[in-house]
Amino acid sequence: MDLSNKEINEIIKRIEIVRTHLMNTQPFFSVLLMHSKFALDEETDTAYTDGEYICFSPKFVKKLNDQELEFILIHEVMHIVLDHCKRKVDSWDQYLFNVAADIVVNSNILYSYKMDKSKITIREYGESMHLAPNKK
Repeated sequence: MDLSNKEINEIIKRIEIVRTHLMNTQPFFSVLLMHSKFALDEETDTAYTDGEYICFSPKFVKKLNDQELEFILIHEVMHIVLDHCKRKVDSWDQYLFNVAADIVVNSNILYSYKMDKSKITIREYGESMHLAPNKK
């Protein structure tokens, strides 16, 4: 899928609008995002960070509403802030490390939104992981 310049600009504009909206609602996260770099990656299904860039699937961004995009932006920037990409150790179970990192990130987001679970929910996937496997 080759994106047209118009499609790329629409995605960039949406990310900028949501990021700017956070200045009024979540200034801490907004400041972090103002210093973040973004990229589009047509090879990924959703979004990720490599520790430097927050990368999005264009198809994924198009499916998200603004609240969901806000959550993804915050989620990925928190992985950067907490240095999750640099903390990985090859001998660790990468799946379990990712689960633990997501629980930490999502729990912090949930706390910042006064435990409003709708703020960590994506319609297509449901409520995001924020509890340990034992539900604590």
